[in-house]
Amino acid sequence: MAMPKSAARSIAMFTLTLGLALGVSACATPLPADVMTRIRPDILAALNEARSKANLPSVGSDHRLEVVARARAAKAWLNRDNLKAAHSGFAATIEASGFPGRWTGEAYWAGPTSDSAAEIIAYLLNSPPHRAILMSSRANVCAAASSSNKRDMSVAIDCGRL
Repeated sequence: MAMPKSAARSIAMFTLTLGLALGVSACATPLPADVMTRIRPDILAALNEARSKANLPSVGSDHRLEVVARARAAKAWLNRDNLKAAHSGFAATIEASGFPGRWTGEAYWAGPTSDSAAEIIAYLLNSPPHRAILMSSRANVCAAASSSNKRDMSVAIDCGRL
C-alpha cells in the first residue's frame, strides 16, 4: 500500500530538518568539515533595501524557506563550479519543506568568501533572471543562506508567495 502524499511529505521534511539540525547537508555528498552553512538575515536585509529603492514591498522570512535555503546553499557549495547543477531538485526540496506557496524562485551566487551582503545582492540584481525573481512583486517571503569556508562561498536565496 502506498504511503499518503501528506505522510511522505512530513517524513521528508522531518528528515531534512533533522539532518540540517545535526549539521548534515541535504546533499548526497557531505560538506567538508571546514564548511559552515548558516542563515543570512543580512542578505535578506540587503534584498529588502534594494526592493525599497525600487518601490517594492519588503519580503518577510519563512522558516520552511530557511530550511530549503540551507540545503540549497550546501548543494550550491558542492557545485560552485557548475551552478546549473545546483538548480536541480529545487521543486522537490520545496515540496518536502511543506512550503504552501504556489510561486517560488531561487537565486544563487558563488565566489570568494565575502560578508558583503550588499555586494552579493548587487551582483545578483545585474543578472536578469535573478533580478526577475528577487524583485518580483509576487514574492512576499524569502530566505537566504550561505555555505562557506575561508576561501569559497555559495549563497542560495529562495523566494515564494504565501
